[in-house]
Amino acid sequence: MPANYACMADTFNTPIGSAIRRLRHERGLKLAGVSLHVPVSTLNAIEHGRMVPSLSMADAISTGLDLPPGSLDLPLLASVRDVETRSRLLERLLGREVPTVKIQEILRRVSHSSAMPRIQQQHAQLLLAELLGKRGGQRRAVILLRNLIYGYPALRGKMPSVAFSMLGRFYLQLDEPQHALEYLLRVAGEKSSGAAWESAMCNLGLAWWKLGQYRMAESQWRRAIKSVTTPTRLANAHFGLGLVAFRRRDFEAATLAYQETLRLYDECDVPASMRLPLLNNFVACHIQQGAWTAAEDLVHRAPDLAVVDALPRGEWLSTLAEMAWAQGHRQQALALLRQAKDAISNATVVSWFTVRFMEMTIRPLSTARSQALMGEIESRIPHVHDREVRLALYVMLAGHALQVGHLDKAAHSLNTLRTMLPVF
Repeated sequence: MPANYACMADTFNTPIGSAIRRLRHERGLKLAGVSLHVPVSTLNAIEHGRMVPSLSMADAISTGLDLPPGSLDLPLLASVRDVETRSRLLERLLGREVPTVKIQEILRRVSHSSAMPRIQQQHAQLLLAELLGKRGGQRRAVILLRNLIYGYPALRGKMPSVAFSMLGRFYLQLDEPQHALEYLLRVAGEKSSGAAWESAMCNLGLAWWKLGQYRMAESQWRRAIKSVTTPTRLANAHFGLGLVAFRRRDFEAATLAYQETLRLYDECDVPASMRLPLLNNFVACHIQQGAWTAAEDLVHRAPDLAVVDALPRGEWLSTLAEMAWAQGHRQQALALLRQAKDAISNATVVSWFTVRFMEMTIRPLSTARSQALMGEIESRIPHVHDREVRLALYVMLAGHALQVGHLDKAAHSLNTLRTMLPVF
């Protein structure tokens, strides 16, 4: 945790008033010493537990204590009862290097506090699921949400929609689109309003896409574009239409969809983790059209790869390798492929781009090494959802196995193709 927020670690288990009083005493300040930012009477009421400060007031008190804004977020999270403020606090805490366990302890305490109304307890559990999901604990978040939905008295207000939408999102992240569909359809069928509904509308398209129902996905994303208002979700729906157009090789339509997505991403200033996959698909679209200048322009807009996860980084490098290969720069392409393989590692063969990557990687290898790589690919093909990608992989394996004289491997791949294509 950054040193500027060390005070949060010291006060996270303390009521906001006690935390402020302790920090003020540590700095040798009287109430009047902070009064340029907050009235003495207000600060006195907060310190004695008669008032809970708003988010802006807590930031003003932090400034009066010569601390950066946000320094009181953890103790405020433990004390605040306003649902919207608690949600904003979680967003701020997630943006910093605050240990998950500290935020988790506060939310658990709120969710089990008998002094809190039931709706407050339920909201704290939803935020706890959000915390776990965004910090890599999607499976734990799913368990928590299912317990909340099915193991407790009925959720109140907008809580059911939020919980179902969140469950659908986490199931998608766990690559379980069939389970995601069950919950997203419940939300999408409700009255059209709210963040949970908009999220479900866009994620429903992704669920259909992952299930190979491309027409359903396209139809859903078009409905989302007509109804959602949040720019990032609107951008994601356009991105989805780009995926559909690219898949049917309508590169003109894909380009238009990706252009609109990029415009909205620029407007929203989205993080690198969202921007790079879009640029990757957009560059691939230009490669298919031989639009090298447009592709190069997009390459220069790529974020710092050091801040991007391994899989999108590997996909990006493999697409750059494909562009170099297509332009005749074979040595550069092979160097990029080696970097891509190091980045992708155990996640190999998850998308159409990795299919092309593996096709290019396998060509220059020795017979022994290529056979090992073929075995690696074959073991992962069952985990690829897109049927056309699976077919392309088996065709690639059969062709290369024949090329290097591995007849058993070729026969196995061809037999698998025969079962996938009865008329083959």
